[in-house]
Amino acid sequence: KFRTLLLKEVPFAVVKFVAYDAVSNLAFALAPSLSESLQASLVVSLGSGFAAGVAAAAASHPADTVFTRLTSRKGEGGPGSGPGPIAFARNLVAEEGAAALYAGVGTRAAFAGLLLSIEFLIYDFLRRALHVGNDDLELYLDVLASLSQGGRGQ
Repeated sequence: KFRTLLLKEVPFAVVKFVAYDAVSNLAFALAPSLSESLQASLVVSLGSGFAAGVAAAAASHPADTVFTRLTSRKGEGGPGSGPGPIAFARNLVAEEGAAALYAGVGTRAAFAGLLLSIEFLIYDFLRRALHVGNDDLELYLDVLASLSQGGRGQ
């Protein structure tokens, strides 16, 4: 179900970016010299990306468990049959305990950490190579916000 997929993907995406930003800002605040070297800043990207992946996986894992189990039951009664995601999660906790929502979280966290470390490494490398700074990104987001509110660049 689309709603269940959103319950899984939205928290993952939000936590991914918030955690990456928090960890990388902390690293640069503790050691400002890391931002001066390309190699050092890319190591920060790798570490921050890994931390973001672990945090995002942990935050979204219960919804991922529910989504996976609901999807695997697809053949039982046809589409739309059975409980929705919230009721399914309640039943799962009642039958198997809260730990069932986190079964396999370690593997998923390691996988997400590895993927996101590579994702943010590429992102930061391209940002530096193209000389795109935080001010450029903020300006772009301001323009998008203005357009979404009906502004015409006035």
